[in-house]
Amino acid sequence: TLTLSGCVIRGNATRFGAGAYNAAGARLTLDATVVAGNDAINGGGGTYNEGDLVVRNGSTIGSANPDDGNVARFGGGLNNQGTATATFAKGTKVIG
Repeated sequence: TLTLSGCVIRGNATRFGAGAYNAAGARLTLDATVVAGNDAINGGGGTYNEGDLVVRNGSTIGSANPDDGNVARFGGGLNNQGTATATFAKGTKVIG
């Protein structure tokens, strides 16, 4: 279990989950956090999720600025795999 609160995750690059990689059986909570400007070659530029993802408290995955969005072949903002769950509270955004 990991909670990121008040964070900015930006400028990362990898094959999967450049902003965050949440493995099967894990729980990732983004609380008032921005995930933008990340680049994954395959999936999940912003977040690659195989587990339980909770996005709350005004968190944003992506950016309204096209130059600062998350990029990936599959799921630029979010790639949700298999039986993974993603819960978004009111006031949160996934852009791109």
